[in-house]
Amino acid sequence: MIDKAERERIANCSICQRLADVEFVDHIWTTDVLPDAAHKLETVATLGFYYPLLQQCPECGTYYTYYRDCGYMEDDESLKRLSDEEGQNLFGAGNQRAGIERQDQE
Repeated sequence: MIDKAERERIANCSICQRLADVEFVDHIWTTDVLPDAAHKLETVATLGFYYPLLQQCPECGTYYTYYRDCGYMEDDESLKRLSDEEGQNLFGAGNQRAGIERQDQE
């Protein structure tokens, strides 16, 4: 669960403040697209074979999971904001699976 301090950080971030906790678009039945801010997030780990992706805001460090589902009569995208703890746990698991060691940003 996202705590009060994380909510304040998100509210002050020029990227994250423009994203809801959950974003979902269905490309088959609508012409909707993810908000522009979603395209500013950086992929930091792949949690499955292709998806989901663990993404992080380059400005404030907030984590998100991004998923794209394409198939017969399906083409949708979802983006879910994570708490810092959830994001760090997934980051460690995703990189451990890929054999990547985390390099701290300065």
